[in-house]
Amino acid sequence: MSCSSASSLLFLAVAMPRARSMATHFHDVVLGVDGGGTGTTCAAEIVGDPSARAWFGRSGPANANSVGFETAVANVAEAIRGALRDACAAHPGARMDPLATRGVSRCASSKILRLAAVFLGCAGCDDAASRARFHDALRGILPGLAPRRARVDVDAIAPFPAAGVDPRGVVLIAGTGTVAMGFGGGSYLGGALAAGEDLAESAAKSEAAESESESESADEAFSAGLPLGERRVVAGMGPAFDDVGSGHWIGSRVLAELAKMLDGREEPCASFIARVSACAGIATPDEDEDVYDVHDDARKRRRNEYSTIRSKIVEWAYASGPAPAWDRVAALAPALLDPAEETLKDAADAVALGRIRAKVLGEAARGLAESARAARVATTAAREPAPRTSSRERPAHHLVCAGGLFADDAFFDAVRRELERLDANRADAFARILRVPRERDAIARGAAKVAAAVARAEDARARRADARMLAILDASAGREREGKRRRT
Repeated sequence: MSCSSASSLLFLAVAMPRARSMATHFHDVVLGVDGGGTGTTCAAEIVGDPSARAWFGRSGPANANSVGFETAVANVAEAIRGALRDACAAHPGARMDPLATRGVSRCASSKILRLAAVFLGCAGCDDAASRARFHDALRGILPGLAPRRARVDVDAIAPFPAAGVDPRGVVLIAGTGTVAMGFGGGSYLGGALAAGEDLAESAAKSEAAESESESESADEAFSAGLPLGERRVVAGMGPAFDDVGSGHWIGSRVLAELAKMLDGREEPCASFIARVSACAGIATPDEDEDVYDVHDDARKRRRNEYSTIRSKIVEWAYASGPAPAWDRVAALAPALLDPAEETLKDAADAVALGRIRAKVLGEAARGLAESARAARVATTAAREPAPRTSSRERPAHHLVCAGGLFADDAFFDAVRRELERLDANRADAFARILRVPRERDAIARGAAKVAAAVARAEDARARRADARMLAILDASAGREREGKRRRT
């Protein structure tokens, strides 16, 4: 069965006992799925591939709360198929055999792609029930996959490996909305996501801890999510609850500042007005020759210009109903984020724009820093300030910043400064403050790293199970030999 056929895209299954022959080469594939509220991306990677290549599939939203469960699952399936299709196209000599799931190859090709694990980080999977439901759906999409090798969890986990650290600490997301999610960390992934010097030591400690606790947890029900310790969520309840620091919050403040200027309550900043108009897609009077007469004086021309902009921005704001849509308001945030120098009319404009930026973005940065700190404190249960200790004496809790707003260097730096101010002389301060790389598919590739760590953890579990079984068989054989010796 050729990889190029669409029907072969659901053949992939977990790497089971590996009956390798001299002529057969197995390539273990992991899938990382970033199921977002606006779109879904799946990254397929080959474990141990020195080229670190990835193949991608894309589709629509995967948040069941906004598009419904059936649509969300269909979009996840489409993204997975697209990634597998790309991976197969990149290996034209490879073939898949359904029996490869049992470790037996009967195909003519010497290359076999075999699924080792899949991780779905999905928006809206905030509780065990939703994760279990998506887990069942994943097993329907990839029917040969062993349950423990398919994992589903919130979309706030993949940013950790995308930034190069293990999931211990806080992910702070600032886009249209904002949320801070704290994770206490756990031994399951075993440091397998980080690229630091302590990777081997962390993994060894983790495997020892897993081995000690495995007998106690063997009878527990399987959980589709990842065992990452204590979790806490701060903010993330939407504009009705203020949502300080989100794109919507910044956009709302932009509209408020614009209204004051157009009404004459504050001195107008021509550059700011022009930038807001551009973000809203509103043509300024300079682009519309019929707004005022060429013989009007400058003051009257400006008054007419602002009156026109005022009417258009009000029409824009209420075009979709009693309140503007969240994404439309959030689209105004770039009017303050990283303003281009060429838009500044003069020195006075630069001063006015700087004042607005300091006022709005300063408050946004403080709000985000407070959310991140609250999530960390709730997760680590470090309630009281304490003298700072060396980094080796405190847990390595990291802050990873993700979302469109953090693409702005100045805004990221402002949030970091606020956190440093809040965390002065605290023992539980973040070890590192990072942000997700700006590459388009960084989160999906982070999810693939989680899948690879899941595969390694399950391989280690299988080895321990094999070792225990061999020990039992050896003990049984020893008892049988001893019985025969005594009988003779």
